[in-house]
Amino acid sequence: AVDVLYALPTLVVIILIMVYFRAGQPEQFTGLKALLYRWDSALGGMLFIFVGIGLTS
Repeated sequence: AVDVLYALPTLVVIILIMVYFRAGQPEQFTGLKALLYRWDSALGGMLFIFVGIGLTS
């Protein structure tokens, strides 16, 4: 799994993470995805950018 993260450019990984967590209707999210969505909204949409940078650096 680590080799896959290093093989892709950082921007592609960030975009994929953001698309995954923003797809769908927020009112239907439950569990961890709902919590992460609320945190992302509270941080102005920057949470998954920082997560993606952290995963690839």
